[in-house]
Amino acid sequence: MAYCEWPGLTMAEVGVENFEQLLLRGGFHNSFAANDDGKSSDWRQNFDRSFLERYIPQLGIGITSVTLGRFWSKVAHYHAQVWNGSEFARSFGNLHTIIRRYVNVLEATSMLRNIKPWISSIKKRQVISPKMYFRDSGLLHTILGIETPYELERHPKMNASWEDYILENIIQALEVEKRDCYF
Repeated sequence: MAYCEWPGLTMAEVGVENFEQLLLRGGFHNSFAANDDGKSSDWRQNFDRSFLERYIPQLGIGITSVTLGRFWSKVAHYHAQVWNGSEFARSFGNLHTIIRRYVNVLEATSMLRNIKPWISSIKKRQVISPKMYFRDSGLLHTILGIETPYELERHPKMNASWEDYILENIIQALEVEKRDCYF
């Protein structure tokens, strides 16, 4: 058995002249190829809803779509930051083990990417947390309520969105495995 990950479109595939559209709309083909930003946003909103309400339950994962949707929305605000599961659990009003389960679900479905820190000395006893990223910038923008380039340019998560966009493009261009990615 082999697992085949189906990544989104990259800048290499759509061309440098389309990088702003790819950044805003993300790498899902239907979102990127939509006739305008409004139709792209509608497609991503529908994807978001069907993912939470249909796809996750079909996998047999017993998390309600409302709970996972709330969780997903909160994670969007932690996007590209060092992940502190305990702090996040307190803000969400849950145990960190439950939060870890939710993160595992979103990682397993290729919606989130967990990047480990680079530790140069394994002799030091330090616990360094990973960074959490949405795998698709367009989906992140939908969850954050960003629909236009104007809104994106003025949003506090603009730099984090750009970081994620570059990260996904580099990982796909270099064809590296998840275990070989560090920050």
